Amino acid sequence: MIEGIPPQLFFYDCLKPLLLPYCGIRTADFDKSTGTCKVNAYTKNLQSIPTEHQLGIHYHRLDGVTTHTFPITLATTP
Repeated sequence: MIEGIPPQLFFYDCLKPLLLPYCGIRTADFDKSTGTCKVNAYTKNLQSIPTEHQLGIHYHRLDGVTTHTFPITLATTP
């Protein structure tokens, strides 16, 4: 279960930088009402998946680029 991804970023490509270094993503189910994402993935080592992460998003504006960082919480179950 992943918490902390803003609803405007609920799409599969946002999960890649968070999870691909640790596991292979099979499916992802975003729930906008709870602000969570349930992921079905495979990994060799469940403990290798961090419990906290950061998701940095670049917003392009007329006066330049602003980067916002969102704290992400990951919970795993076997």
